[in-house]
Formats: sequence, C-alpha cells, structure tokens
Amino acid sequence: MHDKKFVTRREGVKLANEQGIPLSIGRVNKDSMDGIGPQPAGRYGPTFLYNPEEFLRYAIERVQKSVPELAA
Repeated sequence: MHDKKFVTRREGVKLANEQGIPLSIGRVNKDSMDGIGPQPAGRYGPTFLYNPEEFLRYAIERVQKSVPELAA
C-alpha cells in the first residue's frame, strides 16, 4: 500500500491528509504527549519513526472518537 517502511510525524500527517483525514501535527504532538498518539516503531536520533499503516490506524481511530455515530 505504501512505499515507505517508516514515516515521521509530519509525513504521517501528510499521509492522513491525503486520505481525507484533517489531522494536524499539533494534534499528533498533543496526543503523543498525553500517551494516546500513534505508537512509534523506533527512533533515529531525536526523530520518532512510525509504521505508515499504524499511523493511519491512529488517525482513523481519532476521527471515529470525534464522531460518536461512526464509532458504533
């Protein structure tokens, strides 16, 4: 599905936006600080790396929690 094995937070946000999910880097940063953000697959220096499919799963879950009728 995706060419990259890992994405950064910014690349993950761009990926979600391309799927029509209005996610912002600020939301991901806040959710990550609160422990409810996407789980990193690893780090390269100070940069967290994410599996693209897992990042999209987080983004889709975020939308479903925002719209209760979709969560059912």
